[in-house]
Amino acid sequence: MILVFDWDLSIISDEILLKVLELPILVVLDEAYIEFSGLESRLQWVKKYENLIVLRTFSKRADGERSFATRKGEALYNLVKELPFLNPYPSYSNFILCEVTSGMDAKKLKEDLAKMGVMIRHYNNKELSGYVRISVGKPEHTDVLIDCLRRLS
Repeated sequence: MILVFDWDLSIISDEILLKVLELPILVVLDEAYIEFSGLESRLQWVKKYENLIVLRTFSKRADGERSFATRKGEALYNLVKELPFLNPYPSYSNFILCEVTSGMDAKKLKEDLAKMGVMIRHYNNKELSGYVRISVGKPEHTDVLIDCLRRLS
């Protein structure tokens, strides 16, 4: 049996992870988004627990700095939070999930932004149809995104 914990879905506490590592299973931690969490990696735990695998990636690191990447995500979150038709959720990854509110349609918001040259993600499934996902980008990309969102409000 293999148990996989993925950072963009959940964060597991040290206490729970230690209990899981006592089980006779292989445990895989996907830390692709850990730079955005402000939490410590469990990479060093691999030396102590032979049933633990920790996955990392370079593609999610913004400019190679955990503090610069985290600040960009926090800055985008704070800007989006000011918009009356988006309800952003705190994020530990390089994107922010936002509920589209105030009678605005999420799919139309995506389409209107696309016409302005800004791409965000809209989900077609029933559970997330009223949500959009905004990726954390460079400051100049964030400026364009926020300007376009303000024009739509």
